Amino acid sequence: MLFLTLILYTAHRQCTPYKYLNRKWNLADGRILIVYNWREYCHHRFGTAAYISDGTKEYTFDKTSGTIKLADGRTAYVGQDDYLRVMSDKVEKIETIKLFSYNDTW
Repeated sequence: MLFLTLILYTAHRQCTPYKYLNRKWNLADGRILIVYNWREYCHHRFGTAAYISDGTKEYTFDKTSGTIKLADGRTAYVGQDDYLRVMSDKVEKIETIKLFSYNDTW
């Protein structure tokens, strides 16, 4: 019984999502647009998500957030297909990142 309790306790402790920095841009208003790859080991979930940080809090950046201006003059938005697009007048400066969440349940 103690062994089973210990296994459940250990599994619960490892259920913390881990964030890995994928990409970061400075915004025109001084905030930062951050894209994280994240993973939750206990539930076999992983994905990519975008946030806007003001230094103290992070706010989700998704298709309902509209368009934001980057410090280098480009604009960024999330389309209806869940791709983060950083647009520019130069083709070589356009960036796209797929934002997603995947749940691998067996």
